[in-house]
Amino acid sequence: MTFGLIGAGLATADDDGLMPAAAYRRFAGEPPTDPTTDILTSTASFTYQSGTGSCVSTLDGITLAFDWVYDEGCATEAASAGGLVVLVECGGFGQSKSQFSTAHKQRLASYRGTTTKRAFLVVCPNTRGRGAVSGTIDYNRDSYDRLDCAREAAAIAEALGVTVFASGEVFAIVGYSTGGYDVQSAMAHLTNHVTAGISYFPNWSLIEYWQLSAGSRASLTSSIGDLGTSTAAQVDPYTARECAGALGYLLAMPDGPRLWILGDRTEAPLVPIPAPDPLVTLAAQTPAASSRVHVHITETGDGNRILHDSGVDGAGAVYAERYWVPAVLDGAAEWSFPIAGKVQVRGWMKSREITGQADPRDNRYGIEIWTDASAADCKAAATGGALHALELEYDGHFAFDPITSQNGKIQILSRANDRRVAFTAGARFTVNLDAAPTLSAGTAGILELDPTHAYSTTEGGTITGTDPVTAWADQAGSDNLAASGGNEPAKITDGDGKTAIEFTAANSDRMTHASLLADFRSEFTVIGVVAKTNTTATQHAFGEASTVAGPKHARLTWGYGAAVDTADFFDDANVRAIANANGLGGHTFTAANAKHFFVLMRKNDLDGVTRLYESFDGLVWSSSPITGSTFTVTTAITVIGASYATGAGAPFFFWGGRWYALDVWDRALSWAEIEAVRGNCKTAFTF
Repeated sequence: MTFGLIGAGLATADDDGLMPAAAYRRFAGEPPTDPTTDILTSTASFTYQSGTGSCVSTLDGITLAFDWVYDEGCATEAASAGGLVVLVECGGFGQSKSQFSTAHKQRLASYRGTTTKRAFLVVCPNTRGRGAVSGTIDYNRDSYDRLDCAREAAAIAEALGVTVFASGEVFAIVGYSTGGYDVQSAMAHLTNHVTAGISYFPNWSLIEYWQLSAGSRASLTSSIGDLGTSTAAQVDPYTARECAGALGYLLAMPDGPRLWILGDRTEAPLVPIPAPDPLVTLAAQTPAASSRVHVHITETGDGNRILHDSGVDGAGAVYAERYWVPAVLDGAAEWSFPIAGKVQVRGWMKSREITGQADPRDNRYGIEIWTDASAADCKAAATGGALHALELEYDGHFAFDPITSQNGKIQILSRANDRRVAFTAGARFTVNLDAAPTLSAGTAGILELDPTHAYSTTEGGTITGTDPVTAWADQAGSDNLAASGGNEPAKITDGDGKTAIEFTAANSDRMTHASLLADFRSEFTVIGVVAKTNTTATQHAFGEASTVAGPKHARLTWGYGAAVDTADFFDDANVRAIANANGLGGHTFTAANAKHFFVLMRKNDLDGVTRLYESFDGLVWSSSPITGSTFTVTTAITVIGASYATGAGAPFFFWGGRWYALDVWDRALSWAEIEAVRGNCKTAFTF
């Protein structure tokens, strides 16, 4: 390489100019040269498959939309090299997918790699608030929308016989102007779902953009909030979205993503958008990160200027595709999130689960971390991820340092964990998923784990009536259990002085609710504290069923067999829906009036198998793969004190015993959480 006059002689991150090579390295890394070779299109047929698609947001059910296109010849040739790489495109401030013309999308779809025959499946999403998609642009949750669209576009292409790299779970992302902000947002939020980010003339800081563009403040206020006088509370939602600060940690990860920063420093203040150079500094803050940041910034006097106002198809923008297209296609890789390290959580983050690797050391648990001010379920909340930023050090345990000024809650989803912890602004806190969480006493402690339903006899006000009991109040929801006339149980005090609801089998006592409190068609956990009062075989303490008349009668039961506990699960056709032909359980269950703790749980395991689990008194779990798949539930019932038979659903197998607590979650609890609940119940009910 020579270092002579290029353009007008000014050294930039796109031109050598007259700066000596050694000085240039100190400024921006290895001196670049403008590539003179066109990107290869030798596998392109210039015949395209394209269309529009839609998918439902994972987060909140909003219907998203996207355009997709690939070149047929490129797709055929790419199959031997791992398939088409999904390239997600992000438009400018408030713009929709219509910003990208057919010619633009086809141009990108026609390119191939230099050392591989990979090519792009181009995907242009309308995330929330864009085009005809409902909701408001929020510069936060819309990163998840882009993952949803990438997955669905990949599924469409695969249905047409096309091989797609990582089935769209790993993708490259390119953005223009404020779309450049969306690039860094996706990289920070979706971590190892992103193999490369390309940021053209990036509007990379919305805080700076507020100061630079008065005309954009109304839209930013609607999407994020009013910066006004920039009080701490006003700045927090912007800080939660200021993802550039998270890039340095991410880019330094071994085999992590790569980032291209493309723009023009002379034009930036005229647009106006933030100058690109500070973004380079933030992204390349360590030597490891710097090696993965590729900088091409032009200015007055340079050739091939990369200009915002020339648009996505301007001469400089198209020329700059030479910098990144071959490298992204040839270098696309699935990479593993390190098992220990440091990252920033800007509102939320997600890492991809990786299983089945030849070297088990390359397998990874997936993890999601979400924040909110107070929501029970941070991920599900409309404001999830909108207010908080934290630094995280992790090595199996998690140590968080809040960056923003307000207290909040954090939710960690991993390995069947759904750990939810309150935190205080400015105070470091730690979370250990392998340790049982510390719960408050009584029902209050159970409620800290956010059950969907909670019934307890520790608070007498939750029981209506004495003899008979007519209702048992739901303390987590509003689905109260009710007794039917003539079949009501009684409220009693046991030998430990604890309140219980006692059912008499001979009287057909039962309490019901006209719904599935635990929807057995998806993950759930049911926990109960019970005691039996007689030794009559085949009694059911808990049952759920479809009440459709005729042969369709899906049902789930738990109770007493012959000196042992027993659980069972049937599908519509009254065929056992688990592989174990004898049901689950088999734990010793003989002593009268002794209190016991049982768990029923449906769980999607890491090996891809969905299983039904059962445990009794914290003993060894029994489990079986779920083999049934057809569970029609148009009308349903949950019953305690009995279960429901086949056909029209008549109650049978009545229970002679006591109920102390029933708690239900619409997720699989972690083992540590279950142990915490067991400890809470043993204290509350003395057993």
